Amino acid sequence: MTLKKRTKKIDPKKRVKASISNKRVLKSEPKKRAVLKIAHKKRCLKRSVKKFCSCKTKKCGCRSAFAAAASTDQPITPIEITQVQYSLEEFDTNREYNPATSIFRPKKSGVYTLFASATFVADENVTNFFGLFIRVNGRTRITDTETSPIGSGSIDASGIVRLNAGDDVQVFFATLIAGSLVAGIETRFEGARVG
Repeated sequence: MTLKKRTKKIDPKKRVKASISNKRVLKSEPKKRAVLKIAHKKRCLKRSVKKFCSCKTKKCGCRSAFAAAASTDQPITPIEITQVQYSLEEFDTNREYNPATSIFRPKKSGVYTLFASATFVADENVTNFFGLFIRVNGRTRITDTETSPIGSGSIDASGIVRLNAGDDVQVFFATLIAGSLVAGIETRFEGARVG
């Protein structure tokens, strides 16, 4: 009696592609696991790119973010709207923030979240009214005002705005009495693209 050689049938669900050009079945279990792991990583990477970026490239500016702070105290003249100088750049992921001019200029249109703060020390200890304004191309888009019974105080303004590529985003401060803005993280400007 002769024994027939039995052919082993492979379940199609268990087939693993070794590469795009070569669709052979891998025979060793470690190789199968390695290929499955690579395929899983590629799927996860594709999902994360789709989630955060509509154009699916890393160089598009979708991951735009910056943060800057005041490096020195800045004197403020009363009843004048003064641009706040944030000359100490902490980071700028897409080279869109200029610390010399304290202007953020996005390279890509989209929805951005912006935050600005300032700590003001008045020359006099009297009631004071001051405001902080985030302007886009000279037009106020986000603002906050505060009243301080001692003249000094902290103020911040934040919001979400739609920006076009090349828009100039600046921060301005106004007060009724003379004083100065304090250097450091108390006086900072930051933003990021969220959509």
